[in-house]
Amino acid sequence: MKIVFFGTDDNSLVVLKGLLLGGHEIKMVVTSQDYLKARSKKKYASPVNEYCVENKVPSSVGLSSKNLEGVDVIVVASYGKIISESLFKAVPYGALNIHPSLLPSYRGPSPVRTALLNQDKETGVSIISLNSKMDSGPIIKQEKVVIKDGDSLESLTHKLFSRGLENLLDILSNPQVIKSARAQEEARATYTNKFLKEDGIIDWKQPGKSIISKIKAMGKSPGAHTTVGGKKFIIYQAVLGEKATGLEPGRTGISIFKGTKTPFIQSKDHQVLIMSLKPENKKEITGTDLINGYPELFNKD
Repeated sequence: MKIVFFGTDDNSLVVLKGLLLGGHEIKMVVTSQDYLKARSKKKYASPVNEYCVENKVPSSVGLSSKNLEGVDVIVVASYGKIISESLFKAVPYGALNIHPSLLPSYRGPSPVRTALLNQDKETGVSIISLNSKMDSGPIIKQEKVVIKDGDSLESLTHKLFSRGLENLLDILSNPQVIKSARAQEEARATYTNKFLKEDGIIDWKQPGKSIISKIKAMGKSPGAHTTVGGKKFIIYQAVLGEKATGLEPGRTGISIFKGTKTPFIQSKDHQVLIMSLKPENKKEITGTDLINGYPELFNKD
């Protein structure tokens, strides 16, 4: 099919590459403008825009309905902006959006973070036709996905968009199914909010499972962050350690995990074993690096 694609990040890129490999013709890619990174004067392209430049795929930061002549369908994957209704009404099969939740649950900007934060056992991916309201269009296809203990924000999001791609390709091979999409049950709709940096502050007085869930949900950006011994850290990966209630929440220590010395921070009820983290203004390090590089954090009576 002839497609106009809207997307920006690495998850979008998974879908774009899959469409090209599936033999579909990408007439145009609409993506975000180049951006400045913090403390940098250099402009960076989005992963999708960078791929398009390198592979000579036509791309733009905007589109009007007059550019849609001959286009069969619009595909949207992790684009992050509202798309004008005039655009998807201008093509035969409208606009199809990959949303990483089982709609109508978790509409909005952060469905994967919310599922992890809520300690859900399963989530899923929905392919919907866009309409005038956010994430409320009719559902063409859905697939449930189990959330595993080892899933992170990044790995689970990648998994959901990969499954979304497979479902999208099935739909595009038989586009008549788009016309038989079912309406969402509005009474069951729930909504998510954008996560801010302050949402990542770790309260060590909380139960260990809640802290692990927050670390997973916050991902590498904006990250779950804490201050230990006057030093700021973003914790990227942690696992639940031994149950222990005799230590003060926030106290650090060293435990043995799978035969290796591993740092922990005490929560309300468990040791939280720190596997990887990022000191402020430095690169990511392992828990072992933390023990070796910051011994003063563990030299306590």
